Parts: sequence; C-alpha cells; structure tokens
Amino acid sequence: MFSSASIVLISVLIVKDVFSSSPPEIDNVLPLSPDEFSSQLPEEPPTDAQLVYRGETVMLDTYLPWMAFILGPSICTATVISRNYVLSAGHCVNAGGGKAYPSESVTIYVGSANLSNAIPHAVERIMLRSEYADRYDDYIGSVTMADMALLKLSVPLNFSETLQPIGLSKESAASAAGEGLAKAKQGEVVVAGWGNTKPHCESSPIWKLTHPKIPEQLQFGRERLFPVDECVDLEFRWYKEQMAKKNATNAFKDGSWKERELKRRILAKMADKICVISDKEPHTVVESGDSGGPLLLALGQGQWVQLGTLTGGPCHGKDAPLHDYYTQIDCEWIAIQSDDEVTCR
Repeated sequence: MFSSASIVLISVLIVKDVFSSSPPEIDNVLPLSPDEFSSQLPEEPPTDAQLVYRGETVMLDTYLPWMAFILGPSICTATVISRNYVLSAGHCVNAGGGKAYPSESVTIYVGSANLSNAIPHAVERIMLRSEYADRYDDYIGSVTMADMALLKLSVPLNFSETLQPIGLSKESAASAAGEGLAKAKQGEVVVAGWGNTKPHCESSPIWKLTHPKIPEQLQFGRERLFPVDECVDLEFRWYKEQMAKKNATNAFKDGSWKERELKRRILAKMADKICVISDKEPHTVVESGDSGGPLLLALGQGQWVQLGTLTGGPCHGKDAPLHDYYTQIDCEWIAIQSDDEVTCR
C-alpha cells in the first residue's frame, strides 16, 4: 500500500461530489467502538479485498470516520484531527528545499470511505516541520526524518456520524517500545489508507491513477507493534541480502560498505519512527498511496488514538520483510502550529 516516496500525480482523479451541502452538525458523535468495529468485519476478507495490500475493505462510512484523502501533486492518505486541521506525512506535500506545495494545488477529501462520495475541501495553509529532511543515503537509499505535515482547511469541517476527528497519543514512544498503551492490546494496531493493492516493486507505474490497483474504497488491516531494535536488525539483514544480490545502493555496489556503518545509519533513520510488522496470515502491509495514513490503537469504550503517520517501508515483494515504519506524533509541534486547537491525550 505504500512506499517512502509518494506518488507524482500525472493524470487527474475524477471524484464525484454527490453532496449538495455539508453534512449536518452533530456534536459528541463517537465512531464505532473497537468491539463494534471488529464484530461487523467479515471473518474472511472479501475475495476482491486486496488491501492496504492484502487487507480488508471498509464498506461503511462510520467505521473510520477520521480518514482523509489528499489529492494534489502527490496522492496520499491523511487523518482529520480537528475541525480545521488534517495530519499527514511531510513527504506527501514536500515541494523540495524544505518548502510545501502551494495550498491551492492540494484538495482534501473527507466524509466517506468511498472516494466517489467523499467531500472535497480546499486547503488554506500547509506546514512542514522545520527539521523535515528527505535525502538519499549511499548505504540505505531514501531517508526521511521528521516526516509530518499539518494542513489547515479553508473552511471548518462540520462533524457527523461519518466525519469525526481522531485523538492523538502522546505515548507514541512508549508504544513503539512495547510499553504503555501497547501492553493492554498486545501491540495489535490498525492501519488504513487508499494505497496501492499490489507491491509497488511488482506493479506497473502506479502514478497513473486509473490503474486498477489504486482502490476507490478505503482499505484497512491489522499489524503488530514491533520493537525498534528488532526492526533495525530486520532491516540490517534485508540490506545485506540486497548487497549479496547486487541490488543495492552505490555504497554496496562499489564494495565500500561496512556492517557497523550500515547499522548506524539504519538506527539513525529509525530514531523518530514506530515499527510495525505483519506476522499473521493473510499478511497486511502498506503500499504507495497509503503515505501519511494513521497507525491506530483501539483503547476500548469507543476510543481510538493515532500513534503515528506512515513514512515508509521496504518493497513488499516476494520474500521481502513485512515491516513498515511510522513517524511518531510530535505533540508539541502540532499544538504550536494549531494554536493549541489540537493537543495530544
């Protein structure tokens, strides 16, 4: 469902606006509780429900009412975090040189799990973290740090049963280490997005939005929080395998790499990340277009929190590791940029 580099938009996605007006204002509407959510899911995924690669299709708009879709120079997934703000990955709106795309070039779609029924909203301002960096590393390829963006909408949203904000967790770091919130749920998390339904290394160019592997319907899946040190070891072994296959970056190809330096660079890349892994059949992984999508944890009693935004992962082709990584929520930065409209729980 996702790759670290978001997709350059070549063709135009036609999204039908079937609403003549915004949904009615409804306060204090909670989404389905985690138990209700799970009880209404099929025991087996529908035959056409290739996810959030190999995931399941969200058919009801009330399932994950905070989900949002970004259409602009790139296509990505995002989340509604207040009436005025949407959260996504920095690389989804990065125009280069530390600058974001012009706000008028980006549209946010919300209110429906089906893009044909989603409501478009204009963007007033796009904010990247000042520490944001997206660079090429001779050892490990693309490295993205502080990968978070805040998009302010031109007009406040009207909440309804199908449009609700997701709470943000300030326990992201603890959860990533398998502590805090994660202990109560044995580390099981939910991922979601409108990303590719075939591994990006195995599909034809997916920037063609008419490509049948880009789903119109929201997809979701379950993964497990994975300790960062184990994630680093997994990546280390994977890079060594790529080196052996001579399918690697310049440092590997010219024989100049060193194992200690390789691990150091992987550790640096993962410094602000949460790692997740799919270790149950059918394996669910994220793909291109899922960038910026949420890492969700169900707390019970109708409460969910978002732990991070999707940054990247290896290509999930044959025999590839089934892990991905999310950038931890930066509560202080979000509060400052939103003038304290959005704060973490």
